Amino acid sequence: MAPKLRTLTIQLQNVERFRHPKLFLEQYATPADIAAPLLFSAYQLGDIEGKTVLDLGCGTGMLAIGAAMLGAASVVGMDSDPEALVVARENAERLSIKTTLSSLSFEEATVPEGVTGQYDTVVMNPPFGAHQGNRRADRPFMKAAIGHADVVWAILNGGSLEFFKTNLKGRATVTDAYAGSFVIPHTFAHHTRERAEIPVEIIRFERI
Repeated sequence: MAPKLRTLTIQLQNVERFRHPKLFLEQYATPADIAAPLLFSAYQLGDIEGKTVLDLGCGTGMLAIGAAMLGAASVVGMDSDPEALVVARENAERLSIKTTLSSLSFEEATVPEGVTGQYDTVVMNPPFGAHQGNRRADRPFMKAAIGHADVVWAILNGGSLEFFKTNLKGRATVTDAYAGSFVIPHTFAHHTRERAEIPVEIIRFERI
């Protein structure tokens, strides 16, 4: 039986974050209180349980592990950072989420060229493209996601919805969208506050 939303949130709070976050990759860990509602909404719409799921840019495994907890048939987490993948595998082992109902693996891959396979659902928190050396970094993630899955759940920078609705016209349609707040703790030297709240949009796309 899948955990309830509150239980899932508590469980995901135990996922270890990046040990040495990299600014150029915009490695901000997905908060459990953003990840859990996204995954639970996807579960309620039939996009997780019994499905093949890809966590694109998985980092330390937050969304991948949550999808496995909700009974996905198989989950693959892909990321370009081998150090993050080490932590993701340790998180999966420590949280003991590998069961007979779910197969979970993590692979090193760059986006979009390194992404392979077809999946029922993509879940992802891609880089927002806010870092000067990483502008528009969310766009290849979205292109890869739509190319490799029928359904995509994405955490995007606030104000991105209209752009992607236009950009993906003829390839995907938006079925659900809601606003959220992404809390970023003091992570890098240029941060001047202990925490900042960034507006985000959680969006569900269906491939046409």
